[in-house]
Amino acid sequence: MVFGRLFDFHVADMFEVGIQNYESITECAAKKRPYVGNKPCFIFNGDFERSIELSRFANLLLDFFRGRVVDKINLKGIEHVICVTAEEDLIHFRHYSVVMKKSGTRIPRIELEDCGPNFDMKMRRFQLASEDVMKESCRVPKQLIKKKVKSVKSNVFGEKIATIHMQRQDLNTLQTSHVKALSRKGKRKYADAEDDNNNNNNNNNNNEVTSPPPKKKRKTK
Repeated sequence: MVFGRLFDFHVADMFEVGIQNYESITECAAKKRPYVGNKPCFIFNGDFERSIELSRFANLLLDFFRGRVVDKINLKGIEHVICVTAEEDLIHFRHYSVVMKKSGTRIPRIELEDCGPNFDMKMRRFQLASEDVMKESCRVPKQLIKKKVKSVKSNVFGEKIATIHMQRQDLNTLQTSHVKALSRKGKRKYADAEDDNNNNNNNNNNNEVTSPPPKKKRKTK
C-alpha cells in the first residue's frame, strides 16, 4: 500500500508499506458500526518521534483522515477511534467503535469494541519532502490570518459586537427637558391641589343627610 500527498502539484511525502495480519470488518464481532463520514479520534502509541519518517507518517495519517474542518465537535458524534502503535519495525493499525453505557452519573462510561478493519504495516520505502517544502506547505497566508481587535467580537450570524469604554459621566451636568410639573414650585402646587380636593370630598361626605324610610300606612276596615 502506498500513501502520499502533494504540494504545489509536486509529490511531497510518499510511503510504501507492506500489509500483514489483515482482519476485515466482517471478522470482527462488533454490535455497533461507525457511520461513513464521521471524524475519527486518533491515538498514537509508541515512539513516533524517534525517527523523522515515523513522525511524517503519523502526520500524513492525520491529513488522510482529516475530512471536513470544523470548529466544534459534539462528543456524541465521536463514534470510532483509530489506534496506531509503533513497535520496532511494525506499525499496528486498529479500529474501534465507541460505545456509551450507563454509569449512574451524567457522564456515561466509555468502552471500545473492535470493529475493524485491522492490520499491521511494515515500512518498506519512503520519500520525504525537504524542510523548505514542508515549511512552505505549512505556511498560512496573511489574508487568512484574522487580526485580533480589542473589545470587538462576532456572534453566530457574523455580526460585530463591540464594547465602548467611556469616562464616568456627571449626571448633575446632564441637560434634560424642563417640565413645570417636575419643578419644585410645580410639585408644591400639585400637592396643594390634591389637598384641596381631598378636603372638599370630606366636606361633601359630611354634609350628606340621609332621609328616613317612609312609614307604611295602616289599612282601616
